[in-house]
Amino acid sequence: MIADVYTHIKEDSIYIYGTGNKARKLATILDEADEPLDLKGFIVSPYVEHQEVMENHPVNVLTSEFAGTIACDSSIFIATSENNAIEIVKYLKSLELSNYIYISNEDLIELNRRLNPIKTSIELDSINPVSRIFGLDRGTPIDRYYIEHFLDTYKPSIEQLNRKAGIRDAIRFFEVGDNTYSKEIAQYYTNVQTELEILDYSAGQDLTDIATLKKDYYDVFVCTQTLNFIYDIKEAILGAYYTIRNGGYLLATMAATITPISRYDMDRWGHYWGVTDLCAKNIFSEVFGEKNVTVITYGNALAATAFIQGIAVEDLESRELLDEVDKDYQVLLGIVAQKR
Repeated sequence: MIADVYTHIKEDSIYIYGTGNKARKLATILDEADEPLDLKGFIVSPYVEHQEVMENHPVNVLTSEFAGTIACDSSIFIATSENNAIEIVKYLKSLELSNYIYISNEDLIELNRRLNPIKTSIELDSINPVSRIFGLDRGTPIDRYYIEHFLDTYKPSIEQLNRKAGIRDAIRFFEVGDNTYSKEIAQYYTNVQTELEILDYSAGQDLTDIATLKKDYYDVFVCTQTLNFIYDIKEAILGAYYTIRNGGYLLATMAATITPISRYDMDRWGHYWGVTDLCAKNIFSEVFGEKNVTVITYGNALAATAFIQGIAVEDLESRELLDEVDKDYQVLLGIVAQKR
């Protein structure tokens, strides 16, 4: 699909069907492309409320009369949800418009990389980063690459959890916010029952308040990119210790000292900490005991530069370069702590 989209962008005039978040993102990508593109504007169905101008482009109501003005060499990019796109396609066909393409979220990311490639000069002529959302709009953020590597490498074995295949006692997982990573790790434990629970701050659960947590309960607590945003970090680590059963593991990740501020978190509950591996080792050891804590460092000068700029893993010529560790350029820390 992306090859067709790319060809049409280069050769045709473009209308974006929709005015939602996806449509706005697509317009921004096209407007910021390294070479000029012919974006005519947005189009909406007759029954949709709309502004007259959006992102400096006109918003046109797609009536039968307007359909007749759309040139045969124009392409309509449908930038809506998949459900809405089904009805939109029916409407386009009723107007005898056939040159349309649905744009998925994956298409947006790929188009952004293709139309706005990383320059060798690494944007040294600009004070603005490539991406302000860590590269999520271009692919896989650098820290996400390290988080997944850490969890895949350091998840505890069944033997470490003192479990045997086929027994009834389930391996209990706890994860902050959602269970994305817990689900992936749980698949590793075959022939053993697993239970997945979520720490939901909006529902009153709080790592700094043990009254809201189960005591000595979970086997594996997955706590990724959370502690940087808790002011009372020592109490949060004590809360993690409290809720893990004896012999259980905390798998935590934290932004190290080289990281952009997470504006989303800063504006909601605060972004307080960036720590070194020495700091992490000391503060977790004070709770779990020094012998029970292992800190893994990720990052090097290339990774740090890419992360600050919001360059995605897919932008790099060789992702293997990310695997080299230079402890003077710490991007992410992985912490394995066992309760004993």
